[in-house]
Amino acid sequence: MKKKKLGKGYDTLFELYEDSEERSAESSESGMTVLRTSSIEPDRKQPRKNFDEDAIEQLAQSLQQYGMLQPIIVRKSGDSYVIVAGERRWRAAMKAGIKEVPAIVKELDDLQTAQLALIENLQRENLDPIEEAAGYKRLSEDFSMTQEQIAETVSKPRSVVANSLRLLELPESVQKMLSNGDISVGHAKVLAGVADKEKCAALAQRAAEEKLTVRALETMLAAEGKEPKKPQAKGFVSKDPYVSELEIAMKKLTGAAVKVRQQKGGAQRLEIEFKSMEELKSFASRLAVSTEVE
Repeated sequence: MKKKKLGKGYDTLFELYEDSEERSAESSESGMTVLRTSSIEPDRKQPRKNFDEDAIEQLAQSLQQYGMLQPIIVRKSGDSYVIVAGERRWRAAMKAGIKEVPAIVKELDDLQTAQLALIENLQRENLDPIEEAAGYKRLSEDFSMTQEQIAETVSKPRSVVANSLRLLELPESVQKMLSNGDISVGHAKVLAGVADKEKCAALAQRAAEEKLTVRALETMLAAEGKEPKKPQAKGFVSKDPYVSELEIAMKKLTGAAVKVRQQKGGAQRLEIEFKSMEELKSFASRLAVSTEVE
């Protein structure tokens, strides 16, 4: 099986999770064993929360007929084992009444477990958009990973991670509609620009009931008087979310309003606004001290 490329420094994570056919000849080295199904439990912090019960039932029937061909990856936790990858197979085995299942026991820390669980689900396209965003949020908040590090881990552009995290700012009812497939990610991105939470939820409900296209939703917002986007200055392009993060960081550093303008062709222009000569002098002094230290 050809491995899908992950980001630098994380290729080894995916090696924990190859098909059982590739591991059968090296079972003793890989940690392959047989565990009681009842001794295994799901990871309550894993990103995937929703499971298709019909699909689980079909898989259970398949397991009864052919057995489990691909092992579950687990890690030891006290007297039991916690699932790192393969919860759907474990659930199907439980439903099928299978007493023992093949498993690969790995020594993983919490960060490796969280990364591998997220990668496993993303590779299999098992996560809905909100579950995916929640997975990124956990890596960010629990393990202090930057968006760049998360993007590298899951082999996606950083902008994808940033836009995914924005979905968690939507009202809970809208997040649920997105998870259920009542609205698309395209609809959600449009709704993320609506500051009024009640209006956002109402628009989402209308988009679902009337089966509005993303373009139709955008047109509706414009017609309802949504504040139009400020025109970009000539020669400038839309701001990357990462640049916005830099602006916030630089504002904290300088104590002044900071703007980074992105020009076509990749050039950048930095603007720092000082409300008084005293602010400017203070900044210049700190800059001079920093330069002397270097």
